[in-house]
Amino acid sequence: MKKAKTLAFILFIITLGSCRKQDGYFVTPTSSNIFSLKVDGVTKTATTNFATIYQTNNGLQIIAQLPGTEMLNIMVNNVAVGTFDVVNSGTVLSYSTDSTYANSYLGGTGTVTITSITNDTIAGTFQFVATNPNGLNKIISEGVFKCKYGKI
Repeated sequence: MKKAKTLAFILFIITLGSCRKQDGYFVTPTSSNIFSLKVDGVTKTATTNFATIYQTNNGLQIIAQLPGTEMLNIMVNNVAVGTFDVVNSGTVLSYSTDSTYANSYLGGTGTVTITSITNDTIAGTFQFVATNPNGLNKIISEGVFKCKYGKI
């Protein structure tokens, strides 16, 4: 299972690198569009986020730029209202301390809960414990998002 998650994460990074900005997808969080979390107890609020639902597999991908060079990524297969467990559902959560993903932490345990999906907005919560290749952990807690999304 760990090899599958690592492969999924690598494919995600490749996909991310091949994405081009499309009008309406990058969103600056506002009072009606939020993305916040705690990293090891320190509150962080995204400066921008990017949410996509892929029509071919109904997969959700959210990329959030945090202050400085930090990034957070959420990938959920067969997105619907409900809770998705990292261990059992193929959900991939990652946190990186730099925009090159050189110091990335991959979620080993945790959940994403989708609370609502409309024609252009998705909302929910998340929390996870992420580990980097050196065995160091980051605790991501109290994650909340409400993002506009595009379908591709």
